[in-house]
Amino acid sequence: MLKTVTAFNLRKKALLYEDQQTKRSDLDASLSVFRLSIPDSCPLWTSKIALAGEKPTWFHKDEPDFADFAYLKTATDFKVGTLIIDIDKPVADTIEAIIYSTSNAPIPNLIIKNRANKHVQLVYCLKNWVCIDTSNRKGNYSTKAHSLYKALKRHLNGIFGGDDAYHNFIAKNPFCEQWDVIGMRSTSYEMYELARISELEVKSTTFIERLQAKQTDKALKQASDRATVAKGERNDFLFNTVRVRAYSLYNKYAKDWTRQQFENCLNDFANELNETKCSPPVQPSEVATICHSITNYCYGAFGEKQRMTKSEISEIAAKCGKKGGKAKGYAYSKQRQEARRLHKRGKKATDIAKLTGLSIRSVYNAINESKSRKTAIKTEKTKVQEIKVKNIKYHRFSPIFNANNYQCSVLLVKELRSNSHLVCERSEPKRILKPLNLKTSNIQTVKLFNQLNI
Repeated sequence: MLKTVTAFNLRKKALLYEDQQTKRSDLDASLSVFRLSIPDSCPLWTSKIALAGEKPTWFHKDEPDFADFAYLKTATDFKVGTLIIDIDKPVADTIEAIIYSTSNAPIPNLIIKNRANKHVQLVYCLKNWVCIDTSNRKGNYSTKAHSLYKALKRHLNGIFGGDDAYHNFIAKNPFCEQWDVIGMRSTSYEMYELARISELEVKSTTFIERLQAKQTDKALKQASDRATVAKGERNDFLFNTVRVRAYSLYNKYAKDWTRQQFENCLNDFANELNETKCSPPVQPSEVATICHSITNYCYGAFGEKQRMTKSEISEIAAKCGKKGGKAKGYAYSKQRQEARRLHKRGKKATDIAKLTGLSIRSVYNAINESKSRKTAIKTEKTKVQEIKVKNIKYHRFSPIFNANNYQCSVLLVKELRSNSHLVCERSEPKRILKPLNLKTSNIQTVKLFNQLNI
């Protein structure tokens, strides 16, 4: 009997050891997939208090200090490679049973559990990164992919009861020993795979259906706006709501209504808001004070601006413009000239600033402006000199040949280069054809001329 008990205990320990080893290997495989789905360098925080007010510490994901931080951001401003469901409920002990018992619940890659409050985060790793930068200039942003990502997150939040307000991509660091981490899946997901498993219905809607949905969203927003306002926000709510209504009323009915009629209308509207929205309602005297101050503003500064025509507004803008800009620059021109003179005399910038009343930056600008002017004048002079330089021109020449002590001029046309040893002049000569003078007494000269012409 003792032998069977000891054998059973040994077998049980062996099974537990194997189970622990399997869990460890599964966790390592899941963590390696998670490592591929986060950026190379991540912002990290040590605690939730640090997350609220301190600047993050940046580490590469392969560094050993990466595991010392409890929180990390799993996305950049450009892309995201994980889908995280944040469950703010004490379901850490039953989350595995919930996943396996729900038919349309996809198995997460990692489950991160908080030991203190039993809250859970489910991590789904994606095979392909999703661009979340809507103003991306390289054309990497896809509206359909981003919309599917957000729809999947909403759908999975509905399945697991996740937090819909979680949007900042900051999650618990699964490499930190502060959390209990379980590896459930060692391969990443495609988004369409998550949509298929979770039975997400994607419908193609017409323009009219989208318009109707927009109208219903607007109605829901108005309904949510009609919720009660608690203490600490009532005065602010009444003032901002009534003043927006007052501006439109003033533009429409200021010519027809008296000031008292306008204030009475605001009082009625504010009292109705106070009774329906504020819990508990504000005192009527406070409501009357709010309406009176808004009326004073409407019939004061706001009314004067509204009564102005476009030409009057443009005149005021022109007057303001004349005071600044170039006019303001001309006012300091004498001081800048004085600063340049003092600089030529060898004064320091700090002394020049004290003497002229300019700032040190203005003094440096004035000095640099004078230097830039000098360099501009020099460059103009060099350009003029370059233009005046005459290009070397080549012309035709007439070489003189001697034959048997008799001279004859031969017209021989050739183009010479600048390195010619015969002739190189700077001006274009007049093309004059010299006559051929031959002495008939010498036959060899005539023969030579004929040979040259050939």
